[in-house]
Amino acid sequence: MSATDGLGREGLKRAQRVYATTEYRRSKPSYRKRLIQYPDTPRKKNYPYTHVDQIACIAKDLASKPGYSCLSFTVLRPSDLIDKFRPGYVPCLTAGDFKFRNNKLNLNVLFRTCDALMLGFHDIYYMRLLQNEVLCMAKELTNNEKLLAGEIGELNIYFSRIFINKYIKSKNSTSMGVDIAKQVIQALRSP
Repeated sequence: MSATDGLGREGLKRAQRVYATTEYRRSKPSYRKRLIQYPDTPRKKNYPYTHVDQIACIAKDLASKPGYSCLSFTVLRPSDLIDKFRPGYVPCLTAGDFKFRNNKLNLNVLFRTCDALMLGFHDIYYMRLLQNEVLCMAKELTNNEKLLAGEIGELNIYFSRIFINKYIKSKNSTSMGVDIAKQVIQALRSP
């Protein structure tokens, strides 16, 4: 389906800009940079950095306390709501939380909004990569047998709002419309 091929390429480009690079753009901050260099300073004395590597902190805590319930991260900064350099600047991915239960690393994430056809699949892909990254980092730091034998578990994604654009450009028409969206949804339901 040529329309969805173009849609997939455009969605991939957008996803790569926020998940795979650490460059901030006027259109959207880098989620990756927020995960590894969150601009904040802990209140503990003698903390030598002006940012927090949330991924490293989560992996370290997971390695030392696999059943820990405080393996959370955030991408949204309250100042994003003020900065809004352009419509859509505020990150869609707002926060997440890891839980290691029954030898599986589960991840729950909250998106404030999601364009289901353009970015939904890419969001799932990058969240799975994040799960794998955290589990691998924690395994390198631990001797805990359960964690060493652990594997990727559930990925639960919660959306405050999810939408399918009514008009998606294609080569053969000015819009892709609801019929194509229904075909994609039907294909997802098929085994």
